[in-house]
Amino acid sequence: TGLNDYFSALLGMGIRHVGDMFDISGTSEHLGVIERRLSLRTKMVSGPYLKHYVHYGVTASSGASLDFGLQLYKTEEIDLDEMCGRRPPVFLPYLSGERAPVWDADARGMFFGISAGCTREELAYGVLEGVVFSLYHIYEHMGNPEAARIKVAGGAAVTPVLNRLKAEMFRIPADIQEETDSSALGAVMIASVGAGWFADTDDAAKRVCRTKARIEPSGKYGDWLQSRFAVYKD
Repeated sequence: TGLNDYFSALLGMGIRHVGDMFDISGTSEHLGVIERRLSLRTKMVSGPYLKHYVHYGVTASSGASLDFGLQLYKTEEIDLDEMCGRRPPVFLPYLSGERAPVWDADARGMFFGISAGCTREELAYGVLEGVVFSLYHIYEHMGNPEAARIKVAGGAAVTPVLNRLKAEMFRIPADIQEETDSSALGAVMIASVGAGWFADTDDAAKRVCRTKARIEPSGKYGDWLQSRFAVYKD
C-alpha cells in the first residue's frame, strides 16, 4: 500500500486533514502536522502522505529517557502545582544522541540545576518535561504551525503527567487516542479497505478512530514552562 509503520500509525490516529497535528511516542517520537504544500526550506522532513503532505521531526531518545526516568525514580504521580513552587532541574533527553533539531549523534543527556534538597520526584519531573521540550524544539523549527489540537498516541500516551505537559506547553488540547498502538490499527484499516469492509481510508478513519480523553490546557503552567524551555535551549 506504500505506507510504512509510521504512516500507518498516522492513519490509525485518523490523521488525514490539513492542520492535523500529531505526536507519536515510542523508541523515538514523531511530532508533525499535515500541510497543503511541500515545505521546501524546512530542516525537518516534508513529503507526500495520502492526499496532502506531512511535515515532521523525529527525536532519538524519548523512549529511552522515559524508561530511564521511570525505572530510576519510579514515580508517575507528579503534582504540577508542587513542581511550580520548586525549581526542578532541567533535563536534556539525549541519552542516545539526538536527531531533530540538534542533529548530533554524540549528544548526551544531563540534569542542569540540581540543588540541595532536590527530590526524586523533581528529577522524574525533569525527565518528563525534557521529553516535551524536545518536541516543542521541533515544533519551533517547523515554524510554529497552527493547529486546533494535538493527537497523541504511542506507548507513552498512557502517562497522564506527560499528556498534561503537552497540552500546557503547546497551549492546545491534547487528544489521547483510544487505541495507542495506532500503527497496528492503521494496518488493520488498510487491510479492511482491501477486503471491502470500508469504502476507503477516509471511511475507515471515520468509523474506527476514537479519542479516549481530551486534556484541555489550563493556562496555569504555560508561561512557567516557556521560561524553563528558554533555559533548555540555552
